[in-house]
Amino acid sequence: MARVLVVDDEPMYRENLQEVIAEEGHDVQVADNGHKAIEIAGRFCPDVLIVDWMLRNDICGLEVSKFLRESNPHLITIIITGYPTQDLRTQAEEAKVFAFLEKPFELGDIRDAVRKATQVGTGKE
Repeated sequence: MARVLVVDDEPMYRENLQEVIAEEGHDVQVADNGHKAIEIAGRFCPDVLIVDWMLRNDICGLEVSKFLRESNPHLITIIITGYPTQDLRTQAEEAKVFAFLEKPFELGDIRDAVRKATQVGTGKE
């Protein structure tokens, strides 16, 4: 299974995502901000990054993804956001984000996105 890093500053989302993804058999680590995510990723080496776009510090989810992809170009990113805009969608496409989910979403949506991401990552699509 895959190593998945979940980054969200909302405890409810972070905990629910951790539980649901772990139930699928994945190894999951969590962070509540971008700086912690970068620190954790340095030792955890995630295959999939699930990151909220708007984090409560000076680094947004897209920046976290871009930074981590410099050292891990095969990292697959799933952006989640409660503030979808066309500009953000365009930025996500340019950053080669794998999936873009709008909050609130169904837990089945995140399961499906992670499943598809891991299939792409392993070449099983």
